[in-house]
Formats: sequence, C-alpha cells, structure tokens
Amino acid sequence: MSNYHDYDDLFASYERRSIAKKTDTNHSLADKPKSAGYTSSSSYSKTKSASGSHGLGAVKNKANSFVKSAKEKVPKNKTPEKSQKKYFGNSSYEPAPKKRVKKSAAVEEDAASVNFHYNSTKSAASEYSHERNADFANATKDDYRKKYERLSNERSRAAKPARISKSASDKAGEKSAKGARSGSFKKTLIFLVCVIVATTAMTLISISCVNDILAINRHSEKAVTLTIDKQVDTKTVIKMLKNNHLIKNELFCNLFAKFKGYSDNYETGVFYLKQDMGLEGMIMALKATNQTDETISINFPEGFSIMDIAKKLEANEVCKAKNFIDTLENYDFDYDFLPKSLKADKRKYQYMEGYLFPATYEFYIGESPSNVIKKMLDAFKENVYTDEFKTKAEALGYTTDEVITFASIIQREAANSEQMGDIASVLYNRLNNSGTFPRLECDSTTDFLNKDVKAFLKLYPDKGTIDYFALYYNTYNNSFDGLPAGAICNASTDAVEAVLNVESSPYYYFFHDSSSEIHLATTLYEFESLKNQYGVNE
Repeated sequence: MSNYHDYDDLFASYERRSIAKKTDTNHSLADKPKSAGYTSSSSYSKTKSASGSHGLGAVKNKANSFVKSAKEKVPKNKTPEKSQKKYFGNSSYEPAPKKRVKKSAAVEEDAASVNFHYNSTKSAASEYSHERNADFANATKDDYRKKYERLSNERSRAAKPARISKSASDKAGEKSAKGARSGSFKKTLIFLVCVIVATTAMTLISISCVNDILAINRHSEKAVTLTIDKQVDTKTVIKMLKNNHLIKNELFCNLFAKFKGYSDNYETGVFYLKQDMGLEGMIMALKATNQTDETISINFPEGFSIMDIAKKLEANEVCKAKNFIDTLENYDFDYDFLPKSLKADKRKYQYMEGYLFPATYEFYIGESPSNVIKKMLDAFKENVYTDEFKTKAEALGYTTDEVITFASIIQREAANSEQMGDIASVLYNRLNNSGTFPRLECDSTTDFLNKDVKAFLKLYPDKGTIDYFALYYNTYNNSFDGLPAGAICNASTDAVEAVLNVESSPYYYFFHDSSSEIHLATTLYEFESLKNQYGVNE
C-alpha cells in the first residue's frame, strides 16, 4: 500500500463488502437443509460475549484513530507549478517525470501498524459473521416456531399494556379520585335541582303576581266585605286587600300601584270585593268611581223599610240588596243622630231602620252602597233632624231614637197623613198610662216581624230567630212595656211632626173599617161595640 491517503476509501470499501457478504450468507442459510449437527443459539451469545472489545464497532474506532494519526504525520505536498509547453520547432514539450519523495522510517512504521490493525479488524469481522451465520444455520424448526411465538407474545405485550398489580397507595388514590368524581357529580346534581326549583318558584310567583293584577283563573262567587271608615292611602288599602285574601303579593301590588300612580282619594264606606275583580278593579271600586255615567231616579215611599229599599235598589241596578244591607250592618257612619249605643243594642234587628229618609233620589247605575246610604242620611239630617226637632223631643222627654220609633209605628198604622195626629194621641195616652195600658198592641209591629224581619233573617240567619226579635218588637208581648226596641220603617216628616206636636185626647183605642176610616174609643167596651157595628172582628 504505497499511498497513505487511500485508507479511508479502503475501510469504506471493506464495510460495503462485509454488508454484502452478510446478506449473501443469510440467503444461503435459508436454502440449506437443517441438521442436528449445528450448535444452538447459545454459542452465538458466548461468541459475542467473548469478543468483548474486539467487536466490529470497537475495531472500526481504533482503525480510524490510527488512520487519523498517520494522516497527521504525512507531509503535505505543495502544488506543483503548471508546466509550460515549450515548442521547439515542430516537436512538443515533454514534462519531466515527478520526483518521488522518499518516505521516512517513522512513516513506514505507522503504515505497517495501520495495515496490521486493518487486517485484524477484517479477520475479527469475518469470524463474527461466520459464527452468527452458523448459529442461524443450526436452528431447528421448533426453534423457529418458539422464536415466532416469542416474538408474537412480545408484540402482543407491546400492543396491550401489562396488568400491573396496584399498590395500596394506588388503590387509595383511585378510591379518592372516584370519591372526588362522585362528590363532583352530587354537587352538580344538587346545583341543577336548585336551579329547577328556583326557576319553578319564580315562575309560580310571576304567575301569582300577574293574577293579582289581571285576576286570571280566579273565580270567587262570595264577596268580601271591606270597610274603610277613615281616609287611607294606597299602601294601606293594598294591605287591607292582602289581609282579606283578595291579593297574594302585597309587595308586587305596591310596586304596580306606584307605577300606575294611584291617588289616595278613597271613599269611606263598606265595599264588596271579589278576587276576580283584579287589583285595578278593586282600586276603582274603593275610589267610589261609578261603573257608568248613566243615572236613574228612584222614589222611596214613606213607610218603606230597609228591606224594601234594598230590593228596590237592586231592581234598578244601583247596587245589590245584600251589599246594601252589609254596608248598613258593618260600617260606622259618622252622624251625631246615630250614637254608638244604637249599633251596640243587640235587641235591634237593624239599628239604621227609621233613619233613611224616604224621598226621590238620583243615583248612578252601579253606585256604591255607602254613597246611597250617605245620600239618604244627609236627607234625614236636612229634613228631620233640625233644631226644632231637637227642642221638641227634649220637651217631651224623648230621645231621637224614641221619636223615630214612635213615628214609624204611626206611619204604618195611619191610612193617610190626616189620621196621624189621632193615632199619635192614642199612643201617647197609652204610653203615659202604662199601669193601665202596659202594651201598645199595634198590629203594625207583628206585620213587621212577619214580613221584614223574616226576610232579613234569610240573609243573616246568624243574627237570631224570629222569636228572639219578637221579644223586643211585638207590642202584644208581655216581655216589655212601651215602645219596641227600634223603628219598624222609615217615617215621613208628617209622622215625625205628629209625634212632636201631639195633641191631648181622651182616646185609648182606635181601629179602621173596610174603607180605611179610623174609629176612636175611650174604653174597651166602646171599642168592641164599634168593631161589631162596622163588622170588624179582628
């Protein structure tokens, strides 16, 4: 090997030949028949382990180091100058032959060392390849099958991760993670349930609030009596509606009323409200605004009782009869001729009887009962309860209620106003001689019980019975002396004047014949004779 620069190419060439030979050997082993004389695969392992550092990779590395060392010691030749062609006539110039450089002894020694290591490497590689090929050649069919199964198992284990036994800490971690997941699920479920419940509650509250205003799906046949006896504001009215179960959401109704800007000009009186009216309908009813602008003129004749008045108001669509009676029963009207003691007197079937002045009135259709009653009380105060009335009643020793009760009996007993003076004198004489005539014995009081009181008790059965009120109104009854507990009708001014201006007379008895003519008597015998004379047996 004369050129030291060719060692790199030489080693690369050897590597290519070794790979090619290795490939040819493998092909040749596959074609050879298998025999029992070959060594097992364990010889391959022993050979490989015995080679140790003389393996192919180690030899290659050592050879490379020697080559590199040799290259460094070889002197670099200077590039020769280019030859110039010299023409001498027709003959060409021939360059002189290159001068050979004589190698030193050190370089020759290094080159011999490189060749030795190269040959050693080549011999080791050849031996290694031969032993490996022999190992494959000695393999039997069973060895191939076992090896195939082993490789298959290895691939299966690579595809499926092996089951690893879990330690106590791993199990505890998994249990903790599972518990965390379970706790998270429970929290999520609780949150969703809370959201559903809250949404449902808000929906129901919203529906209830809307129903308070519009009264959707609220049907109530029974009216609730609401009494306003003094000036109140809207907030107080809404609280009263809440307390009477007419609305359900007081706060929302207050907000709605504030939004609508309701004024506080509410009428005093007794009002009859239902849930199906809605908040706006109830507010309008409490403001005494009439349902229409249509009016009607109604005349109440003298001698009409409260029941008669109530029926006529309902017949003319002014207000309901029961609403009218309820207002009389429950509302405290502020008039000085209606003292508190009148309402507190449990003997009275209706303490306002006699104070609703009979006259002709103009009412709105659908007017509130309290307004109707106020109009009639105002008329009583103007036409009856005058200063003259007070003076004369005091002179006679009668209270206002006694005068009214006295006048109501005269009103029902007299066929006309001309007879009122005579009847007043007879009753006055009997009242002033109670020892001889302890009872008035007037048919009008029994008629009142059978007609008016019975009709009243049908509406208010809890007020008592007919027998109870008979104890205080039936002037044939021995349970009391003098006037009944209260008036039996609403008398005219003529009847009141007959009481206040009673004239003295000797009569203690009277009756009417079939033509309504009045007949007076001083004694019982005279009274019975006159009845027989005019054919009056009752």
